[in-house]
Amino acid sequence: MKLSTSNALLAVGALSAAAANGHLIRRGPQVIEGLLQSVFNSMANADNHVLQFQESGDITALRQSGEDLVSVIAAGVDKAKAMEPLGPEDVVAITPLSQQLSEIGTKFLKDLGDAAPQFAAGGHCSHVNTFVEHLGKPS
Repeated sequence: MKLSTSNALLAVGALSAAAANGHLIRRGPQVIEGLLQSVFNSMANADNHVLQFQESGDITALRQSGEDLVSVIAAGVDKAKAMEPLGPEDVVAITPLSQQLSEIGTKFLKDLGDAAPQFAAGGHCSHVNTFVEHLGKPS
């Protein structure tokens, strides 16, 4: 989820397609930052539950936080698709939060990987695989 020129151009292109459809939400740094902050908070929560799972073995809270994360990402993607195209000033404004989101995403994936032996021992591999598949769909 690192912000790069190609990612920024992809986002601009996707949002331009929404503009062509005439279904636009006014954009602004606050709206974009709100979307990113929601994903960041939900991902940090899911990551915290991965760490708790590694200590307790209780998958219930982890499963719920994972479902919440998928929902937050899907809602954010839907809202972003309906926004006006990003301008250069918007890309600059969201860079710090985008970098934080990239860092928590990397940490979350690492922690999921580190928990793999415990998922296997508890018979949770199919649930984790399904979660990862669902996570990839909206993002």
